Amino acid sequence: MDTRHFSPGEVLRRARLERGISLGDVETALKVRLRYLQALETDDYTSLPPSAYTRGLVQQYARFLGLDPARFVDAAIPMRPEERNPIRPAVPPLERPPFVSLKAVSTVAVMLMCAGMLLYLYVQYNSFAQSVDFQSAPSAVAQTQPTPSNRI
Repeated sequence: MDTRHFSPGEVLRRARLERGISLGDVETALKVRLRYLQALETDDYTSLPPSAYTRGLVQQYARFLGLDPARFVDAAIPMRPEERNPIRPAVPPLERPPFVSLKAVSTVAVMLMCAGMLLYLYVQYNSFAQSVDFQSAPSAVAQTQPTPSNRI
């Protein structure tokens, strides 16, 4: 068969059909998912796993069909889109959090405001209590002191 005008997937598909093998038979023999075999035969390289796995799959499939695996690997793998297996950029270093977080500062500020409010209320209460005691104390003292008419 002249394979110069056909894509690698088309050559594999034609070789399989010439031998009278179904995709189900290939799936069972190679233990490869049917969708990967279909993607390989239709040259849908975006549906295939990463390059290392695809390379092994192509070699295995070509060997199963009695074809030269090296010719198919070289023909099939460069056709894969480059963005499928990108090299990930280095992760930028994490920013160090500030020494004191805004959340901690605001929490301390709220607690200080509450403590200040309680202190203010305590001082006001004591001031009021003292003024009430002071106003009631002279009348009590005046009643206990003897009056000049009571002297003998």
